[in-house]
Amino acid sequence: MTGFELPPQGPYSIAASARFLESFTPNRVDPAASQVGSIWLGSVHRKGRLMADTAGIVNDVGRSNDADFRRVIATSWAEVQQLACAVSDLVFDVLPQTVEVVWPKQGSVGWGTGPKKFTEQFAYLMPFKHHLTLGFYRGGELPDPAGLLPSSGGRQVAGSLSLRSLKIASLEDGLRPTLRALIEAATQQGIPPPRS
Repeated sequence: MTGFELPPQGPYSIAASARFLESFTPNRVDPAASQVGSIWLGSVHRKGRLMADTAGIVNDVGRSNDADFRRVIATSWAEVQQLACAVSDLVFDVLPQTVEVVWPKQGSVGWGTGPKKFTEQFAYLMPFKHHLTLGFYRGGELPDPAGLLPSSGGRQVAGSLSLRSLKIASLEDGLRPTLRALIEAATQQGIPPPRS
C-alpha cells in the first residue's frame, strides 16, 4: 500500500466527512430568508482541516433589500428598530456599495465591501431589546476626536483587529455627525475598495 488512505468507516472516513459538509448546505437555512438574499458559506483552513462558517445572508443589492435585516431587529422595541434602520441608512448613505451580511443565528448584521467578516467588513450591528451596539472591526485604529469609542477593547483571535463598539440608545445618538465621521473613516481603514 502506498500513499494515504482514508478508512472506510469511522469519524475520519469519506462518509463522515460528507455528512459533516452536508450539515452546512443552504437547505439548513431558513428557506424564506434564502429567497431574499444569497447564502454565503465561508471556509477557513486550520491545520489542514476545512472549517465551515455559519451561513450568513448576503445583501449586495442595497438598502431596499432589507427583509433579512428587519428579521434580525424584530425582537427589539419599536424605537430600537427605528434606530437600527437609521444607522443602516447612514451606513448605506456613506458607502452606497455596501455589502450587508445578516447573521440570523448570531443576531447580528455586518457591513463591508464584501461578505468576509474580518477582511472585508468594517462594522457590525447587534440589536438588543432596549439599545443596539455598533461595533467597528478596526475601531482602535480610527480617528475618534469625540471619544465615542472606548480606548481599549477586544482583539480578534489572530490579534490583528482592534475591535471597539459603542452603545446607541436614542435616535439623537444614532444621528450624531461624529458617528458619521467614524463610519466614513471605517470604510477606508484596512478593507478592500468597493467592488464595481
